[in-house]
This record gives sequence, structure tokens and C-alpha cells, in this order.
Amino acid sequence: MYKLMIVEDEDIVREGMVRLIDFGALGYEVVAVCENGRVALEKFFETVPDVVLTDICMAEMDGFEFIGRVYSETLLTKFIIITGHDDFSYMKKALRYR
Repeated sequence: MYKLMIVEDEDIVREGMVRLIDFGALGYEVVAVCENGRVALEKFFETVPDVVLTDICMAEMDGFEFIGRVYSETLLTKFIIITGHDDFSYMKKALRYR
């Protein structure tokens, strides 16, 4: 099973993903659910997830800063960026992290 971390600041979205998606059936174990990038960074090196599903716009530390800090340490984790924003500049910035 792959280890999955979920990083989302909106309670309803974060809890909805955990409740409504059967990650286990998809081959993923949810090892951490975090409300912002700061908390995610703290838990990242404890759990070392294979995949991180992260929002971009969050308080305390946004998704891009979180990804940048993790990328400076490891390139093994894959990131899936989710957002409700339609600003193309977010997409361009996300592409920099591949």
C-alpha cells in the first residue's frame, strides 16, 4: 500500500475526502490529514508519504511553500495539487514543481 497525506485547510473538504473516498480500495493508506502546510511539514518526515494531496491557498504555510521545503529534502514523494482557484498563475507555479 502507498502512504497518502492529505493537506487541506477547509474542514468540510478535508473531512469529505477522508469520509467519501475509499483510499484503501485504491491502494492508499492515509497516514496524515493536515489543516495547513506548517502542520504537514511537521508530520511529513514522521510519516514519509509516497503521495501528498495538497491545497495551494492555506494559512500559515501555503501548498507551494510546503512543496518547496519538501523538495529541498527529497524528490521521491509525488504531489497532487488541488485548488478551487481558477487563476492560471497557480498552474504555472505548480508546473515548476513537476
